[in-house]
Order: sequence, then C-alpha cells, then structure tokens
Amino acid sequence: MELLFLISISTPDSLKYPDSLNMRMVSRWKAPLPTFGIEVAGNSAYLSSMRRIFAIDFSDPLGLALSSEIKVDGFPIGLKLYRGRYLLAGSGYSGLTVVDVEDPYIAEVLASVPSRDSALSVDVKGRYAFVTDGEAGITVYDISSPSNPVVVGSFDTPGFARGIHIVGNRAYVADGPGGLLILDITNPRRIKMLGQYSLGDTTFAIDVRYYNGRAYVAFGQEGLYVFDVRNPSKIKPLIRFLAYGEALGFDLKGNLLFIAFGSGGIKAFDLRRIENEIKLGRKILKESEFARYRPPIYEGEVIYDLAVKGNLILAASRKGLVIYEYTY
Repeated sequence: MELLFLISISTPDSLKYPDSLNMRMVSRWKAPLPTFGIEVAGNSAYLSSMRRIFAIDFSDPLGLALSSEIKVDGFPIGLKLYRGRYLLAGSGYSGLTVVDVEDPYIAEVLASVPSRDSALSVDVKGRYAFVTDGEAGITVYDISSPSNPVVVGSFDTPGFARGIHIVGNRAYVADGPGGLLILDITNPRRIKMLGQYSLGDTTFAIDVRYYNGRAYVAFGQEGLYVFDVRNPSKIKPLIRFLAYGEALGFDLKGNLLFIAFGSGGIKAFDLRRIENEIKLGRKILKESEFARYRPPIYEGEVIYDLAVKGNLILAASRKGLVIYEYTY
C-alpha cells in the first residue's frame, strides 16, 4: 500500500506583503550588480559595487538617472565624502581609493593606495583618513593631498576591523569577533586602546555609531546592541533589538538612528525613546522603533547600507538604489 502525504508549506502573511510603519518606498534604480555602500553629496548618491562606483542623480526622486559609472580597482565597500568633493572608498585589497566627484558626470579616480589587508570602511578626522582594514586592524592615511595619500600609522585590532565612527579624539570600531573597540586617536600615528567589549568569537560586529555616551553596534543576525561607553575601560551592554533580518549598516541624524536590516529592510529608532526603555530596566527594545519598511520576501531585497537626506532614506541594496520616505 502506498501512502501519499500532502504537506502544505506557506509563507506567513507578514512576509508576503510589505510591513511598513511611517515609511514608504518611493522609487528604485536597478543596478547591473549588487551595491553595498552609499554616500550622498548634494543631489548625487554614490553606490559602491564590484570594481566600480555608481553615481546616481536623485534631484527628482521619481526619475533617478545614472550620472556616471566610475571604474575602480578592487572591491569598494565603505564610502566617505571629504572636503565636499573627494570620495574616499575602502576598496578591499586595493586599499584606499580617492575619487574627485566635484562634477559627478566626469568623476575621476585620483589615487589608489594599497592597504595591509582588506580596506572596508572609512571615517575622517582633520587631514587623516582612518580605514578599517580587516585582519590588519586600522590603517591611517594623511590625505591633505588627496591625489597622494600617505600611510602614516596603523593599529592592529584583536578581531576583524569592519566599521568605524570617529567622534572627537575617539574612534569607535566594530571589530568583527573582537566586538566593540574604543580607541584614542589624539595622535593618529600612535593610536591607543581604551576599551573593548566582545560578545564572543561566534558573533561579528559590522558597524557602529556613537551618540551621547552610548555606542550602537550592528551585529548582523544578532541584531542591534546598545552599550554604555561613558567609561571606556568599563563598557556595559544595556539593551538589545532583534528582528527578522540582519543589522548591517547605520546612519545617524541627530537623535534618530536608521538601520539597514538586510533582508529585514529598514528600521528607524528615536534614541530618546531608547533611553526611556533603558531607565525602565528593559533588556529588549519594545517601543523605540518609529518607522520601518520590510519588503515582501519574494522580492529578494537585501539592504546593506543607507544614507538619510531630509525625509528621504537612500539605500544600497542587492538590486541597486532604493529610495524611501519616512514621516515622524
């Protein structure tokens, strides 16, 4: 006798349809390759991809147009604008790339300086660019002459340096399995470790932002963690947010934190609300999210990074540039 079992496998309605709160998708520019990092200058959005950077004119958010396709060496990820006209890119094994984007239609690569391992993210203090360099930690470049960057210092971190945010004389580093690091960069040529907090070797810190004594760290599938960093030698975990998707990239506008949540779309938090939840003694965030957009699962959309301008959120995704509008 044959027994035939019919098993019905269905996708929950919460994943079939967009899940939105105070946010809507406005438009999309489909790229021929996945895009991973984003930076905004004026009405231009720059998206890093494989051996190229796309410049997109979004002066009309409903009529996105390609301004130029900038060919670069390596595999650019993190992008950072310098002096309003130079785009710095962490270009993997090709190191730091500098592009003159004063006119996005004729953007020109000025320099490409090798790094010690795999350049990923960039932040700037004065004339120095601090580049997360994977297994090699942090590499520091003097970029006072953008066409001729010079390596002037380095710091080997215990993990895999991935994200960085500089505030004053301190650098907050998402160090992969090394977790959160706080570095003293008063002298860029002699960086000192001030503190570290790791969740363990099986976790991976990807990006970080500092605001008012707190460090907000993206840990991929482990979600968002908030740390008290007022005393760098005694970093304390305070509260966490975990949801469908992977916390990958940030943008911070005043007291509003926007998170690229991978396949989970975009989440937006009011940091004042987070403080209220911390005061209530909570360990899991419940009420601080003020806006979100999670695309239907069948679209296969993955948001890697984002940048906020006004009430628009520009996101680098697996399929190209996506623009959202939020209200609050």
